[in-house]
Amino acid sequence: MSLGILGNPRTPPLRALPSMRGTPPLLALPSMRGQSGLGAVIPANCWDTPGFKDCNAQAWQVAERRCITEGLADRAYDGDWERCKSVQAADFAYYGCALRICPPPVSPAPKSAGGWTWASPTPNPAIQAFQDHLNTCLTRTGFKPITADGRIGPATCGAFKTVGIDCGSVLASDPVSNMVICQSYVNPTKVGSSTPVQDPHSEDAKKLDAQFGGLPWMVRDNRVPNLQDGLNQQLGGHEFLPVPTSGMLDATMCGGMRWLDVNTGSRWMPSWGKNCQAFTDPKRRVQPTAPRPAPGAPRPIAPTGPSAPLVPGPAPAPAKTSNATMIAGGLLAAALVGGYAWYKSKTGGA
Repeated sequence: MSLGILGNPRTPPLRALPSMRGTPPLLALPSMRGQSGLGAVIPANCWDTPGFKDCNAQAWQVAERRCITEGLADRAYDGDWERCKSVQAADFAYYGCALRICPPPVSPAPKSAGGWTWASPTPNPAIQAFQDHLNTCLTRTGFKPITADGRIGPATCGAFKTVGIDCGSVLASDPVSNMVICQSYVNPTKVGSSTPVQDPHSEDAKKLDAQFGGLPWMVRDNRVPNLQDGLNQQLGGHEFLPVPTSGMLDATMCGGMRWLDVNTGSRWMPSWGKNCQAFTDPKRRVQPTAPRPAPGAPRPIAPTGPSAPLVPGPAPAPAKTSNATMIAGGLLAAALVGGYAWYKSKTGGA
């Protein structure tokens, strides 16, 4: 699970990608930072939660250091250090404080926007062009390209989350606001590696990890239900069943977090799973299968060539039949009729 802006000191000014935000001012791309669509609004009751006000004060100290001492205001905010501090402090207060102390409810991401649909079976030329542009950025920064198949899925969302901020000029013609439909992510893989790159984890984030120490094992905690909702949105985007919303850190939650961290590059475990003592891997959804024909069902035989009128030949001479032959024929006919009746009753065919 990423801490968003805490891990990326090169966050663009607010005017960059404005339609991507969809959230209150001062919060840059919250849903594109691996936060599982948790939403970027600090709950009102969070201010009364022990530890939040102290954490918020720390946020302003970090923001001032970044914007003034480290020169972020000059690099990304045209020298407007007051605006820089407001943005950075708000991001820290949300990602670094609110999400750890009092996580807000999940706001499910829409599955369609601007004509783009999550995991659509039909390729979209505009999406394919967008993926080609992403691949240009991925290649420039040492990542392997993604498959440009014209469909939005975890790989496309992970690529945009990772390199989108650095590709403003390349993506200028693409409707990036449509990327709010992302349900899950898989970060891109560096050339020469076989695993997705991990979400950024700055020194500030590491200090917060040490400060909060993770969730208690198998103890009900009012932060956990909302975190489990966010976890389930991510798992659902990878075709997994949801973990139970138990309200406590348990084996199913730990297993889901571990799977996402290993396979997508997220950082759930460092933030929340330090105290995991058991792991239950998430279960895949059962995919529907095409119905199979019933055993013994008649299959039509396609003609192999042009049909020609049949000329009836001379009728064969009637053969003499014995009583035994007639009895055997009657039994065979009865068996065929009975078998057909059974087949009809089983298949409902006419």
